[in-house]
Amino acid sequence: MTTSPDGLETPVSDYLELTLRERVRQAGLVYWLDRDGLYTGVVDELRSREGDGGFPHPIVAFRGSYLETMFDLERLFDSVDPRPVLLHLPALNEEALRATPLLEFVRAGKRFRTSLETLVTDAATGRIRPDAIAEFLATSPSQLSEADAWFVRELNQPAGGLATQLGLITPSAALEQLLNRGQLLERARHEGDRAELWAWLEVKLGLDPAWRQESGVEDAPEDIAAAVTEWVLCVEYVHDLTEGREPRVERLRRLRSLPAGLAQECSATAAHLRSRHPAHYERLAREVQERLGDEAASASPEDLGRIDTFPFEEDAVLRAAIDALPQDAWAQIRTWASGRLSGGSFWLRDRDRRAAWELLLAAVDLGEAIDAAGPGLGVDHSHEAAMARYTSVGAPVDAAHRRLEQECWARRHAELPHSTALRGGLAFLRQAYREWADRWARDYSRLCESVGFLPPTQLQQRSFFDEVVRPWASESGVVALFLVDALRFEMAAQLAAGLQGQAATDVHLNARLAELPSLTAVGMNALAPVAQGGKLRPILKGSSFGGFRTAEFQVTSPESRHRAMQAGAGGATCPRYTLQEVLGRTPESLRRGIAKADLVVVHSLEIDEAGEKGLGYAVFEGALQSLRAAWKLLRDAGVRKFVITADHGFLLLDEQTGRTTPHGKKTDPKRRHVVYPHAIRPTGQVSVPLADLGYEGVEGHLVLAEDTKIFDIGHTDQTFVHGGNSLQERVIPVLTLHHRKAGGSGTLSYGVTASMQPGIAGMHCVRGTVSVVVQEGLPFGGVQQVELALRAADAEEVLAEVVDVRHATRTPGGLVVEVGVEFEVFFRLTGPTDDRVAVELFHPIGAESVKPGRTVGRFAVAGVVAVGVAASGGGDTEWLDGLADPGVRRLFEHLAAHGSITEAEATKLLGSPRAFRRFSREFEKHAALAPFAVRVEVTAAGKRIVREGGKA
Repeated sequence: MTTSPDGLETPVSDYLELTLRERVRQAGLVYWLDRDGLYTGVVDELRSREGDGGFPHPIVAFRGSYLETMFDLERLFDSVDPRPVLLHLPALNEEALRATPLLEFVRAGKRFRTSLETLVTDAATGRIRPDAIAEFLATSPSQLSEADAWFVRELNQPAGGLATQLGLITPSAALEQLLNRGQLLERARHEGDRAELWAWLEVKLGLDPAWRQESGVEDAPEDIAAAVTEWVLCVEYVHDLTEGREPRVERLRRLRSLPAGLAQECSATAAHLRSRHPAHYERLAREVQERLGDEAASASPEDLGRIDTFPFEEDAVLRAAIDALPQDAWAQIRTWASGRLSGGSFWLRDRDRRAAWELLLAAVDLGEAIDAAGPGLGVDHSHEAAMARYTSVGAPVDAAHRRLEQECWARRHAELPHSTALRGGLAFLRQAYREWADRWARDYSRLCESVGFLPPTQLQQRSFFDEVVRPWASESGVVALFLVDALRFEMAAQLAAGLQGQAATDVHLNARLAELPSLTAVGMNALAPVAQGGKLRPILKGSSFGGFRTAEFQVTSPESRHRAMQAGAGGATCPRYTLQEVLGRTPESLRRGIAKADLVVVHSLEIDEAGEKGLGYAVFEGALQSLRAAWKLLRDAGVRKFVITADHGFLLLDEQTGRTTPHGKKTDPKRRHVVYPHAIRPTGQVSVPLADLGYEGVEGHLVLAEDTKIFDIGHTDQTFVHGGNSLQERVIPVLTLHHRKAGGSGTLSYGVTASMQPGIAGMHCVRGTVSVVVQEGLPFGGVQQVELALRAADAEEVLAEVVDVRHATRTPGGLVVEVGVEFEVFFRLTGPTDDRVAVELFHPIGAESVKPGRTVGRFAVAGVVAVGVAASGGGDTEWLDGLADPGVRRLFEHLAAHGSITEAEATKLLGSPRAFRRFSREFEKHAALAPFAVRVEVTAAGKRIVREGGKA
């Protein structure tokens, strides 16, 4: 604290000087209209210290001569490097200033304004009690010297020992001691110290006796933390309300007048509580909310600020976002959702509430994509134009629809807030998607009727091999051809995006149109070189397509298709693998397998098989990850040229697009088409002669739904359907990758640790960390993030579903984690029967060398089909190795073999009653390692340990 020339301390003047220093530093030119000349003496004193280590910026003061003032300003502004300037203009206001020659100078500056009342309040807040500040201002001081003198008197009031201690800490630190039962709480048990603490809290936070009395706070040390919490929450809430919105509750209104400095300190203390003591914060916030009555009931998003102090604020915004779905208010919903999902709301600690916002964000993605695509296809003259429009704006709609359905499936067990309204909003989006897809399908059907269903040669699936694969295979270097059943174009676009950014790599995604009907037997076999003169000779058995014949052979299966491709590509060998076979081999093994080959064929059925079984939502992302992993393995094996394509796409089913339409007997049609010997044209359907599709040797007509409807065949248990003429079904990807340099692994290897944690809300939990375990050479090229997925260990039939993550980023197929940062994964396990399995965190794409992490403990699997068989210990006894104690191991061997054991028998196996008591205390830890569930029963004869589903 400085002193005036007469030796007096000047704390308010000091505060003013600090404020001016910062304002000039930020703004450059600052002009100060001191209408009453109140601060002329202060400015002159600052000028006297200018350049002597005092005030750091030039000061120009108007003292009666405009000419002299303008000369001083011009001298400063003519400098090559102009400096920030303070211009003091006493006896002037805005109106008077406009009549002076100084107006041109100040237009580029910022005005500084402050009243003595504001200056005193800002300087004294947090150091002097609010009631003492108000008493002084009520005397209407007119001189800065009065304020300085008053401030010094207040600061020099005698203080006790506790006051001295409190002067060294912040309110957050004081609250920390109170909550942790520290020394401050013990001091507060003494009445005198407690009074000093309350007085200090009034100075630092504004918490006055009147509020305490209104809140009914008892004057007990244990109540202080609760009283402080309630106060800071209410202050934060009131000062965060939008401008003009007054609190509904009378006792909150006076908090509006609390000085800004105190309000900021209260908000900082509330933020500290949210960060360090979330359970205490949540409990008190809910208790206080119950006492706010009308304030919570009348809340609307327009009134609320950026902080969700109370749960009713978050809930009000969530309700508003759900209600806005049918209004197409995508931008507003996205703003709300993005802010909360990025950490903007404390109340999204509730995983079901977070899940609701994630669903809303996925719904917004779909709504925006539909709007961007437009209601109709908008072209009527060519397949090229239709396909270009679909791949640019139509496929993103289908991608957004798929992601929404995947999110809905992943959240199917969640107890979502406002679930009825949310389901209604999602139904609106599904209906909008159905209408959009139907309109585009009808438009495309009309186009096909106009220009023909068979596109130009360069877009035909039958010319794919001759135009794409054969020329590339004739060059040096092996080509890896991935034939992915039901890889829809939008999924290939996602795959391509994940492969972009590779060094020295060309990535191109093009499209072709699948043959009709869009079936595996048609599209997959048409990818082989089976066309002759642009024509195909299909093998048609009744109304079922079986493949194609050529002059030399028939192509009806993966084996015959492979022989045709090998003959077409040449080369000494042409290896053929399934996707899983590639994933099960090492780069070196693959390198040996593809030696001397011009073409290697990889066949993937994962997407199609999952969709046919109704499991597509759970498998889509994992299948894309597997494709990336297989690509990486083959690249490391030396392959530089890749082609990825599909036989057909699909229509993804939901509550709206899954509706069926009758077509004769249910045994007549397939899902999306019917073959008739003669031409028919039912309403809402289109018909095309097989000859018009370039098919030779067969007669008949193909009848297709003109929109996205499904023919009723008596059951609807699939995730998707295909066989029709929609662009979703017909547009297939042709993704090519050319790596101009050989692949290679990085210099770092990583390892994952995984440990079993207590579950929550019906979900299992595993905690993990990714760490560097091996470093070869210099640590160049190490990654900061690693992509992981979760699977059941040694149980392929068990599906691991990641529901949420903490300290990681959840992706559609798993999660992305920071190297060295501990994270948690919340998940569910489902399988054909109830079981218990260990789980494994692994790197699904092979981009880095990562050793998986496996839990020692086992998690319960929810059987999706009740088969009525006993849980089995199984012949695999490797799990027993995790039981270090020999007695415990013998006990569980007994349970695995016999199903139960009495307390007496267990005591004998363990060695002593004391050992049995120790086993009882640690029962849950041991039981978690077993591959079966175990329970303890209490009978008249004592305790009995039983294996659930085992022998009695």
